[in-house]
Amino acid sequence: ITPAADTRAAVPARPMALRLAVAVAAGAAVAAGLVAWALRSEPEPKPVNRFAYTAPEGQAPRSAGRSVIALSRDGRHFVYNTLEGLYLRSMDDLEARPIPRTEENLANPFFSPDGQSVAYVAATGQLKRVALSGGAPIVITSGLMNPFGASWGSDGTILYGQSEGIYRVPADGGTPELVIPAEDGELLYGPELMPDGDLVLFSALDAGDTSWDQGQVVVQSLSSGDRTVLVSGGSDAHYLPSGHLVYALGDGLFAVAFDTATRSVSGGAVSLVQGLARAIGGTAAANYGIADDGTLVYAADSLGIPAASVNTPVWVDRDGMEEPFGLEGCVCASASVSPDGTRIAFHEANIDITQSDIWVWSFTQRKKTRLTFENGLQVGPVWSPDSTRIAYSTVGEGVFVRSADGTGMPEQLLRSSSAVVWDWPSDDELIFTDGGDIAVLSLTGDRERRALTTTNFTEYRPSVSPDGRWIAYESNESGQLEVYVRPFPGVDAGKWLVSSGGGQEPDWSRDGQTLFYFGPTSMMEAAIGDGPAFTWDTPEPTFDHAPYNSPGVPPRVYAVSPDGQRFLMWKNFVSETARPADMKIIVVQNWVEDLERRVPTE
Repeated sequence: ITPAADTRAAVPARPMALRLAVAVAAGAAVAAGLVAWALRSEPEPKPVNRFAYTAPEGQAPRSAGRSVIALSRDGRHFVYNTLEGLYLRSMDDLEARPIPRTEENLANPFFSPDGQSVAYVAATGQLKRVALSGGAPIVITSGLMNPFGASWGSDGTILYGQSEGIYRVPADGGTPELVIPAEDGELLYGPELMPDGDLVLFSALDAGDTSWDQGQVVVQSLSSGDRTVLVSGGSDAHYLPSGHLVYALGDGLFAVAFDTATRSVSGGAVSLVQGLARAIGGTAAANYGIADDGTLVYAADSLGIPAASVNTPVWVDRDGMEEPFGLEGCVCASASVSPDGTRIAFHEANIDITQSDIWVWSFTQRKKTRLTFENGLQVGPVWSPDSTRIAYSTVGEGVFVRSADGTGMPEQLLRSSSAVVWDWPSDDELIFTDGGDIAVLSLTGDRERRALTTTNFTEYRPSVSPDGRWIAYESNESGQLEVYVRPFPGVDAGKWLVSSGGGQEPDWSRDGQTLFYFGPTSMMEAAIGDGPAFTWDTPEPTFDHAPYNSPGVPPRVYAVSPDGQRFLMWKNFVSETARPADMKIIVVQNWVEDLERRVPTE
């Protein structure tokens, strides 16, 4: 009986095992199916799409010494800067359209975080913004000198670079605050607020270095002031939410993995783009933008000859009538008329403005003669009182002098990475600026240098009256660029604001009875009293200066004739044989896919 019972008990065992096996197999099949489904449901990498946009003929780049393009953060629009104004190209449109009321001379466009507005720096020194939907530009702040990059943060403030360092100002307008001062002789470019709201990413160039390829990409804390060097050798960097740092070196874009929490980069730099059009004149600006959605936009190859720098000098009288004198179509600027009135000195650059030299034009011989042959950028010639010598600045090195007839060798008068010579009022001294301060250099004995201004503002373009009693200059002390006059050499004995509503680049008539300067729209002149105290009449407009170059990077953009009745002005000129190349802009959509593959962040 027992065996029979045992046999009956054992019979169901095989079906139970079978059911268990089937269940396990079914579960495995389901699991495998879920895995397969999961794998199939992972998003496939987005395709990387590239296309080129060529600006129509006639849309030559403007202010090419700074970046001429900007990309909105959402990747839907980009703008580019032309002599006709800003043009907006939307990704879903075939052609670009002009942004109204941006025809004024401007530089360095950049988008608001929501992509609905573009800000820029006007030649008048005003930081402005304009809505893409239309309307008049709105002034955010004034008093900017040469712009060293700018960005509009998600916190509603704008960061921008100046010679003194990095400033912050509310995008709705307000008083700028110097948040990151530059060290002595140091240049800071392209500030960008990081997502934590405390770190600022920017590029730094030490005193003595002459190329931004020698620069450093750094982050600095606004709260503590601690600075961390991320990259040595490169500039104009941007942070991407993917955890990457992209920067320019030469004509290429490079990337490294960047951990914001530890403020460190990892892995070697990877070259991602070659043939990038850098800004001309040796500035840090690179013509590219990267959106949060991974879109890359950049200007390719060379921007060609910038039409704004291809100039012809003309005489313009007080009624605005022009008279050319034969020197046409060169990449020239910063003319200075000799005291005897027989010659002008100016600097002329090569096409990409990596080299410039001082030249002299003779009115009697009607020919020009090259004066300097050294490597680098020689700019801003200034004549000696007796018309026999010319002083000039070599960018990154200092102030030099040589004979105006080309004999002998140049002599270095002052060693400085940021000094610019402006005036030679007497045989014994030169007037120059270094950073934002005005100073005097003695040409006798030990060549002592003496500071005239040491303020928290930027004083620039000084000019001493012919009788040696007064010095005029431009300053951003009031919040916008204005013309001031002080006694000379005892500058602390008084100060007078001459201009009203904006003024730049003061210069005197040779008899000292008139002070000229660039107003917002017109050349202005103020009659000067001849008494012991400084007095002046209300400035009056002389002629409209819109057709001519406005104050910018070149040291000077006009000169007064010895008789005070004419002005040597630089007028934009583009010949058929010196026409700028078409501006070619490359758009790469989903570029971050390629970036993440080639530069992993883990």
